[in-house]
Amino acid sequence: MPAGTVIGRTWRTLLTLRPGMSGPVAVRHAPYLATGELGTLGAPFSSIQYPTGLRGSLVATTGGTIGGSHLTIGDEDEAGCETNGEDLPELARLRADVAAFAGLSPARQAEVLACLNCITEHRAAFRALRALTDDHFASPDGCAALYEAARSLVRVRPQDPQSRRALGRLARQDVNPVTATAAAVQLGAASIRLDRDLDAGDDALALADARLTEVAGPGHRFVAVLLASRIHRARALWALRQRDFPLLSRCLEGALATASDLMEAAPVDDPYATLVAAENLRLVLEAHLVAASGSGRADAFGGWAARLLDTDPEDPFTWRYLAIYGARCGLLTGASLAVAGLAAMTTVGLADAAEAVQRAEAGTASPGGTGPDGDDGEFESLVLAALHRLLRPGSLVPAA
Repeated sequence: MPAGTVIGRTWRTLLTLRPGMSGPVAVRHAPYLATGELGTLGAPFSSIQYPTGLRGSLVATTGGTIGGSHLTIGDEDEAGCETNGEDLPELARLRADVAAFAGLSPARQAEVLACLNCITEHRAAFRALRALTDDHFASPDGCAALYEAARSLVRVRPQDPQSRRALGRLARQDVNPVTATAAAVQLGAASIRLDRDLDAGDDALALADARLTEVAGPGHRFVAVLLASRIHRARALWALRQRDFPLLSRCLEGALATASDLMEAAPVDDPYATLVAAENLRLVLEAHLVAASGSGRADAFGGWAARLLDTDPEDPFTWRYLAIYGARCGLLTGASLAVAGLAAMTTVGLADAAEAVQRAEAGTASPGGTGPDGDDGEFESLVLAALHRLLRPGSLVPAA
């Protein structure tokens, strides 16, 4: 499949780790994580994890025509280590460091694990975890590596209590308050979203608030604002589950305000920090989009959809959310177009998106939606224009 196709342009960075301006914002973190060129942040702060094995599936289905190859650690799968001489520097660096993981510094281990999380190579990450020990809790960089390991475990084994124990311990350690705050947020989100334990989630987010006060000083402003935005977003989820809509509104407003501050604070000459800020904004806009769909207000939903498309138009999950939540608002034509956009990039999540539209067309949209008679002229025009840009050859910015 040529690199110039929609699929090729969308996933080229995920497959090759080559820096570029096309594809999902979250995936564009990968080249910087692979090489450790993290600019002023000096440590990984990436957030989004796509479904486990997505990269491996793409390597298999594209037959290497886009680039990239399977990534393994150790000698369990020699065939998976074949590169055919096609590795670009970023992938070659990651492959070498995955193979030598036990001998890396804890700081580099954190970067490698963050990159593996980013590119859905959790199989390689799990094999690497054998090199992590309790000694890592004694150093700031070691805690950062353990945090990335815990994120990987939550992604692959969502109900495994081991990840909750690790995050809880990281949230209470005294050597790295930044990681402690991030771990407390992650623990709160997992407790709310996966465990349906609102009390545990509330406790974890209260701990996150307390640990954030330790992240101070001019050199930590960007990180402090990022963590504050994450806390607002996690607390919004808690408020939604509690059906506390005034609190939900305040939390979403706080998340957006801090996300906007973060975009302004990102140094223009620091690509990784800029991508971290953009990823955070994308997540905040996604939360607003979901909340707007619950209100059933098509105009509000359309406004957030436009902002999400402006921020991350080449992420399949942008199109998936437009389809699913647009259908819930009764915006059926636009939602159907969003399914088409999703289908052009991947089959991941496609069945759920198509089913949501079909349910809405049958008049069984979720409560809060406007049903099959919603007026979606503006939303239809918005999605149609975005779909035209996505499908038109050469419409996406080519990789550098």
